[in-house]
Amino acid sequence: MDVEAMCETMHPKRGMWVRFIRALRLAEYSKRKGFEKLNFLMDVFYNQVYDVWQSKVNSSRLKFDADKTFALLKQRPGLFARSLFSNMLWFGAEETVAHFEEIIDKVPARLVFTLNMYAQNYFDKNMQRSVKPLVEQTNRIGANQLLGLYEDISVGRDENSNREIMSFGYEKTICFSCKYQQNDLYRSTIV
Repeated sequence: MDVEAMCETMHPKRGMWVRFIRALRLAEYSKRKGFEKLNFLMDVFYNQVYDVWQSKVNSSRLKFDADKTFALLKQRPGLFARSLFSNMLWFGAEETVAHFEEIIDKVPARLVFTLNMYAQNYFDKNMQRSVKPLVEQTNRIGANQLLGLYEDISVGRDENSNREIMSFGYEKTICFSCKYQQNDLYRSTIV
């Protein structure tokens, strides 16, 4: 693994790694002969001269570069699924779901069902969502601020196909459900 990949892996827990490096006095070891790679790693890590995947996604999203954003998100299908609803609000539902359908086979079935379950609550402007961090109490957060850009967002059931339907205003209607039959989905989770 190259040094930049190591730094990117360490970045989410940066504070922990800094304390770890100081506690083990790795700076002293890095000056010894034979520890040149450790020295280079610590230099890159402390000076933050590496790119993090999430920063690339965030910067391309802020530039409204949908093609680059979706290309990056397709590299990590699980993270794409977790940010699906916010991307639907940011880039539009039709385009986001079209890109998501390309990689839905790589997303665990449990996550797809969880997304289906939360869709109705996420797109409600008046709903407060519960967030429970590992060590803290449950926090209540408001609806996504991008929901204010849409006049009317409704989520309901399609009578013909038993699928969740989200309609954005008047002109956009998309289906949010996977393209599998339940038996195929069940088989894919067992294998």
